[in-house]
Amino acid sequence: MFLNAHIRLKDILKDQGMSQQQLAILTDLRPSTISDLCKPNVSRIYLSTIAVICTALNITVGDLIVLEPSDPCQSLSHVRIPTCAPVQQHSL
Repeated sequence: MFLNAHIRLKDILKDQGMSQQQLAILTDLRPSTISDLCKPNVSRIYLSTIAVICTALNITVGDLIVLEPSDPCQSLSHVRIPTCAPVQQHSL
């Protein structure tokens, strides 16, 4: 069974009542980057972007990225996605 990774940013922003523009300001990411990550066919994302978004939204990587079967008829009942503590912000 093949799995596809899906970025849930659009859903998370809606749940938290935050706009893409507000997240861009909060994270200092380009609005176009946030917009691209809210589209259904994201193919790559920088680890640093994941860390900044998770920290800003106080979510885990497992909240942001979910695995879905490439064949929608397959079940994910046996797939465990590990959860981790929220990303810690480090001073530079």
